[in-house]
Amino acid sequence: MRRNWWIIISYIFATIVFLIVASYAVLFATGYKYDWQNKSFKKTGFILIETYPKDATVTIAGKHINKKTPVIIRRLLPGNYLTEIRKEGYRPWQAVIEVESGLVTEQRNLLLTLDKLSEEKLREKTVDKMVISPNYEKLALVSGKEVAIWNVETKHEVSVYDPALVRQRITTQDNYDVANGTIQTLLFGPDNKTLLMQVVGRLNVYHVLLNSNTGQIKVLTKGRNIGNWQWLNGNELIFMQGSSLYLTGFEAKENKKIIDSVISYGVVDGSIYGTVKDELGKHSLIRIEKNQTARIEIDEVAVAIQYQIHKIKNNWVLVTKSTSKSPANIWWYEPKNNEDSWNQLASNITSKVLWDNSSIIYQVGNKITATKIDLNNKLETREIFTAGSQLAFASFHFDTLLYNQAGILKSLDLTGENNYTLFSVKNATEIVATDSQMSQIIYINPTTRELHAATLREKTKNTINLDRLINRLN
Repeated sequence: MRRNWWIIISYIFATIVFLIVASYAVLFATGYKYDWQNKSFKKTGFILIETYPKDATVTIAGKHINKKTPVIIRRLLPGNYLTEIRKEGYRPWQAVIEVESGLVTEQRNLLLTLDKLSEEKLREKTVDKMVISPNYEKLALVSGKEVAIWNVETKHEVSVYDPALVRQRITTQDNYDVANGTIQTLLFGPDNKTLLMQVVGRLNVYHVLLNSNTGQIKVLTKGRNIGNWQWLNGNELIFMQGSSLYLTGFEAKENKKIIDSVISYGVVDGSIYGTVKDELGKHSLIRIEKNQTARIEIDEVAVAIQYQIHKIKNNWVLVTKSTSKSPANIWWYEPKNNEDSWNQLASNITSKVLWDNSSIIYQVGNKITATKIDLNNKLETREIFTAGSQLAFASFHFDTLLYNQAGILKSLDLTGENNYTLFSVKNATEIVATDSQMSQIIYINPTTRELHAATLREKTKNTINLDRLINRLN
């Protein structure tokens, strides 16, 4: 009888152990983990880390992760984790990353910066102005009255514009005034070969198109009170004269007026949008067609005299000014119950407003502030850095801001915890990145007018496939 009793107890004990182990296995398989501190099971989260360059080592809460970046760290209990990233020859990166239950926290576009930065002079001839092409392959360089195209990779240059060429290609009576004029501004077209130039002559102001491949030159406009040029596509441009909007281009026989009484406009996703005012003083956002028709896009917008019109993740964003010298405001459009609804994201902005496809960054007073937009269009705004003085924003890519503070170029990421001093650029205003990873910076020395470059990181040539990493979680 005693033996049967022990057999029964053994079966009961084995059953209990089996149920406990099986339950734990089921919880573990569905992403749960026991939290010893709070004595309960909690659904875990993940951290995805992507660095440029890749193959960096990761330490989370003092624990070294065996895999190098890009990497997913799995089964982390909800909470804040001090994360450190290191790569030989690069400055260490660290930040506190929050893990939420059942979610993937993505630390994408993390740019590592070389320990030692070296500068080089790229060109003996001095440079007055420059602009980089949309594909980052070419620089248009202005030296006096000449324009050269500089290949960023090969460092080879070709002269494409000079007074003799202008006199040859322009057959109107303005050719000498254009040829001897001062080139004030440059704007590359989306085809990466066509340049729009503003040339100030002794008699007039001209806007000139130049095909840098063929040398074709065309004077589009002459006269003052003409500006706000934007490319509609590779062949057509939009500009404003007074409050009227015009369409032009290489193939256009004449400049075509498409609408009157526009306050501001912008080209968004290949379409023209503008702000207008009705007889009651209400301001609206309209979509403007090339055939001189227009329709209301959003019935009412904030009243202003200047607008920058943009879209981020298919949501309208307006940057407005009530006067030309006043601070700017940012507005975010959220339709609610089929009614127009604008939220004021920020006011009293004293810097340029820069953005990418998921973030907006700006300065209010001495605070650098960033607004992140997640996949569900939820906004998170926070101050990431307190600056001692007004900064000059240079570039914003991959969640990293390049800025000039008191003649020193610095970089700051959106965590606010990695603020690096790079090198002296004095009061340079001509600063460009040669790719979206900002692996190399080119700038014009404001004292010598020499063209200089500095490498910040090794460029990652093959795009990291984050979708494949995320699919592994499913």
